[in-house]
Amino acid sequence: MGGYETEDLNSTEFLFASKKSEQGPTLDFVIAHHCMVKVSESAIYMVGGKQDGEISPQVWIADPTNNFEVKKGPSLQKGRYFHSCAVYQDSGAVKIVVAGGFGDAGPTNSVEILDPSKSNQWESGKNFLIVSNQFQQIIM
Repeated sequence: MGGYETEDLNSTEFLFASKKSEQGPTLDFVIAHHCMVKVSESAIYMVGGKQDGEISPQVWIADPTNNFEVKKGPSLQKGRYFHSCAVYQDSGAVKIVVAGGFGDAGPTNSVEILDPSKSNQWESGKNFLIVSNQFQQIIM
């Protein structure tokens, strides 16, 4: 979904292990340098990145069970790109964590966490240690 190939993209592609890839639907927005996580069978989160050329806090949720319908999700506290994200379980709840990347002021060591089952708001996590601009350790 999206990406960069000489310019930021709004295209999607389905990749298969046993057959040739296929073009997917076109997104209504351009998105690159974001991260994506599958939270459930009906929710793939596209988080931040550069959207329509600007550093963005916007989150989109694609539903593969409903013809890949895309709807707005809860925005990050701060826009970021080239960041990392992951899904993890905490006391049975599936949560999304977003860490690092670059914001308006350059490299960031901030962390944001979302529990989609409880809230539509990202919460601040503990910042992690940056040594020589290399992400070394996440302390949570």
